[in-house]
Amino acid sequence: MLPFASNAASKPQPTLQLEADASGNWSGQFELSPGVSVINFSAGRLGQSPATPLVVTFRRDSSSSERSAAEQAAKKKAASKLAAANKARAAEQRRKADQAAAAAQQRSACITVPNVVGTNHQGAQDTMQAAGLYSLAEEDATGQGRMLLLDRNWVVVSQNPTGGKCVSADTTITLSSKKIGE
Repeated sequence: MLPFASNAASKPQPTLQLEADASGNWSGQFELSPGVSVINFSAGRLGQSPATPLVVTFRRDSSSSERSAAEQAAKKKAASKLAAANKARAAEQRRKADQAAAAAQQRSACITVPNVVGTNHQGAQDTMQAAGLYSLAEEDATGQGRMLLLDRNWVVVSQNPTGGKCVSADTTITLSSKKIGE
């Protein structure tokens, strides 16, 4: 094949393919771009002298062109089917990933409440926060309404919800405490 020169490096270049038979007749194919606009031709010498012009006959090979168009249509259809299958597969993978994420979130949303009854109030708060429970309320278990100013001087006598229950992270845990020695 003999490529034609072109200034545009990014465009497909036309090609000319020539073949000579034993009697000096030429035939070939001129292609404007790969797989598009194929023109078949033949050329033969009229005389034996070098000054005798070549006679070139061009004819469009419609069967090749139609076949090329049909092949391109089939390729386009196959590519479309493949793209649709890939899109469906990606959607299914996203759906499964979303389900897995939702299940993981449900599992992680369940925090088991530690049992802190009998520990000092400050230690109970630390334990709850270490478990991921930060919404804590406190009350004087004696009913006197005192504020728990020095948490280390108080002991937890009950908690709500009780230890061992599964709760979400935003659940408020109420610690009822009394002063140590009361």
